[in-house]
Amino acid sequence: MDAECFVRLNEILHDVDANRKPINDLSQMYHWFGDEEGEARGQIDELQELIEEADMTGMIHLFPGEGDRQQPKQYWDWTTKTHREAQRLGINLINPQGENPFFAKPSDRITLPTKTIQHIDIGLLERDVYAHLNSVYEQQTRYILFYQGKPVACVLPLLDLEILKDLQAGGYVSNWVEWMENIRDRLMWPPATQVDVEVDDE
Repeated sequence: MDAECFVRLNEILHDVDANRKPINDLSQMYHWFGDEEGEARGQIDELQELIEEADMTGMIHLFPGEGDRQQPKQYWDWTTKTHREAQRLGINLINPQGENPFFAKPSDRITLPTKTIQHIDIGLLERDVYAHLNSVYEQQTRYILFYQGKPVACVLPLLDLEILKDLQAGGYVSNWVEWMENIRDRLMWPPATQVDVEVDDE
């Protein structure tokens, strides 16, 4: 998506938002410009083309939401690539979530991992991505993600990752392989066949 189209898409979305119409659900774009005739029809067509191009070029991320079968919701957000491009061009990106964005306040809690773990199916997470990730950010919730009844991944607070990085920096890398093998065994995973761990002897 070239810079001109990118700027134009952002301008249209800013205009819609200024008219106090929520822009987070693209399935509602037919109601953003009034009647679907005349000038409004042209605006809808232009926006649809820009949205399709933004999706194909990785400028936006689309994800489904709950809705009736006739008109399912279609939520969206800018990608990391887009935020970097906007910063380069000096563009103020519209926030799809409106005036009250998520991730407004980092957690003021210190919690133990085992006290805040929740199991969740990937499909449920997908239906309300922002709310669940906001819970991770503000409430220090830790999610174990399940797919077809099997745990496959987890979503953890940034603090947890920083602790792991501190363990690595503190000289615990030499124990890392042994830890991972023990944990793989606990999860009933097969032994690792490739070990990409370099121990710093300094």
